[in-house]
Amino acid sequence: MIRLRLADLLAERGWTPYRLARETGLTIPTAYRLADVSIRFGRFTADTLDRLCEALGVQPGELLEWVPETPARRKAAREGATRRSSVTTRRPAGALLRAKRAKPPLKRNS
Repeated sequence: MIRLRLADLLAERGWTPYRLARETGLTIPTAYRLADVSIRFGRFTADTLDRLCEALGVQPGELLEWVPETPARRKAAREGATRRSSVTTRRPAGALLRAKRAKPPLKRNS
């Protein structure tokens, strides 16, 4: 598992997630989510990684750390992925937008 060491780096510098947001241009909620050690981050873009490295003056390897997963954590992650994939029955966003835009034809009085 890849662990983001952002909370550690912020604590070393005496920074808050709010200051991180101001320095990087990230939104405040994004900065707080990335800095929260209790939240397992999913994905972020190379642009976000670049902003974090530039603001903190670090290399990507100083922000990211590989931690071996325990068998229990691996099992929980697999079960969570199974639950999420079996629940996905929503329409694609494009179909929803087209359905909202579609208007019934106007009746003309002759």
